[in-house]
Amino acid sequence: MRMRAVVIAICVLGSACGGASSQTQSQSAQPRANAPEPRGETLSQLLAPRGASLPREQLERIAAFIRRWEEDPYADMPENDTEHSTMFLLLSWVSASPDVRVLVCGVLSSLIERSGRASAGVAPVITPGEMFGMAAYLIERPDADPASAEVQVEGVRSALRWYDAALDRGQIERDPLIDEVLARRGELGAWYQESRIVCGTGGQ
Repeated sequence: MRMRAVVIAICVLGSACGGASSQTQSQSAQPRANAPEPRGETLSQLLAPRGASLPREQLERIAAFIRRWEEDPYADMPENDTEHSTMFLLLSWVSASPDVRVLVCGVLSSLIERSGRASAGVAPVITPGEMFGMAAYLIERPDADPASAEVQVEGVRSALRWYDAALDRGQIERDPLIDEVLARRGELGAWYQESRIVCGTGGQ
């Protein structure tokens, strides 16, 4: 199943854009043991200057922020010192960043659409989680190929966290297809292979 990818930004520093696919069996993307702790900086400070290439250490702090945020993406983040939502600020940063390239194949939303079993409001919830999860993973592993199964699976993993959070808050109703994927959360690499998903920039 070929899915059209949407390019959100540019490459993570040191990554091989469009290079050979990485491993397909991916482990859960957890912040590294030496991931930087929050330093009391505001989100405006963390993401600045917008559109500029950032030092590696700052990128790692952004990834660590995303990992904390995706545990409950609907919670108020104390670092957000602006009138805008955290989602808006992160989306603006990813879109303008010269350090990160995210290919959004919309794996889950495309499967929902094709199945004809979509529950209202699910796709808009999971798609941002998919994108931000991939952005964090690409910072954590700058040699990963954005189009690879490895990276796309990590996007799915993060999307499932957003799905869980939206369910807990009563934002959406359960979706049968996403529930099937959720039941295989521990083997998403195998699920991705079995689904025969191909992410690329061409047509479907």
